[in-house]
Amino acid sequence: MPPAVVPSIANGDALTFAVKDDAGVNNVTANISDLFYGNTKDQALTLSSTGIGAFNVNATDTVALPSIFAPQFQNLPYVLTINAEDVAGHVATEVKRLFVTNTDHSPYVSKIIAVAKNEALVRLTEPMWVEGFKLFTANSTTYGGTITSTNIAPVSVLASYNGNDMANEFYVTFGYDVWTDSQVGQDVRTDLTSVMMSSTTTSYAPIVDLAGNPFIMPVNTTTPPTLFVTPASTTTGKGWPVTFTVDATSQAGIEKIVGQFNGQTVVLNSASGTMTFTAQTVTGTYTASFTAYDGSVNQNTTTQTAIVHVNATVPTIALDVPATVTSGVAFTATVTTSAIGINNGISEVTVNGVTANHITGNQWVASIVLN
Repeated sequence: MPPAVVPSIANGDALTFAVKDDAGVNNVTANISDLFYGNTKDQALTLSSTGIGAFNVNATDTVALPSIFAPQFQNLPYVLTINAEDVAGHVATEVKRLFVTNTDHSPYVSKIIAVAKNEALVRLTEPMWVEGFKLFTANSTTYGGTITSTNIAPVSVLASYNGNDMANEFYVTFGYDVWTDSQVGQDVRTDLTSVMMSSTTTSYAPIVDLAGNPFIMPVNTTTPPTLFVTPASTTTGKGWPVTFTVDATSQAGIEKIVGQFNGQTVVLNSASGTMTFTAQTVTGTYTASFTAYDGSVNQNTTTQTAIVHVNATVPTIALDVPATVTSGVAFTATVTTSAIGINNGISEVTVNGVTANHITGNQWVASIVLN
């Protein structure tokens, strides 16, 4: 049986292993490979001691996942393999562990296509264990009642681990005709209500992705998603990066959020995250636009905007210090800027190499000592 929930992994996570050897540990290496695309990355771990006499060693590093260009999924499985060698050249039995990136916490059913009058193809936004999908039930308007699967099989296996298969598309077969000839080849989510996909046949337990997130069942709703964008208004310098945080929710799940600003488009294939753009180089007030798309059968959208003030004017400053100071004795230098503090593109003020503290509005102070 596959694990119910695969532990998560992300770039920057700490790797720590205890290694023992009677002669002395010479090196410890880690290999991280993704199961879907075959990308791998090797890294040598830092040892607390090494060589003859290094009998008990702590091996540490941080996770560096191999790069994947435009992956189909956000929650991807990775295999971490640890190898150790002692000073005599003996290699320990490698240790393998399965992990998954847990970025998408709201996976959902993106399609239910009738491929035959008695069979549907169910497509999920994230991969899951094949063994974890055992029952499909729903109410079909065309059939005129409840339909229950007699067989569920993967369309194709994406990868396997310890003999357990992973997939995101399944053929669901019924023991009778459900749809008409004209519906074959069409998405039939609009024909279905009260859809349930279960990991057991004895009681309802929702199917989950590899990270343990339950799949959101198809919802036919006209209620648009809720979308929050922060900051609602910001000021930046010419050509500077400007970052927004977006967060969307919907009972039908969120398919994607698309942000547009200054001719740039950023697509976020999840319900929340950050988007960074490059601001204009001309002073002015500009609008950034963000649209959330839900996973409803008829796909509802919500658009929010944010205001970006580009301040391309070089700031001026006024410095206020005592007329006389004593060598080696600290004094306060007050700086007044032409822009209003950190909200208008002033990111830092220094006085004689000392970083000033932002007090309020357009004032900054620094404690200076002259020798």
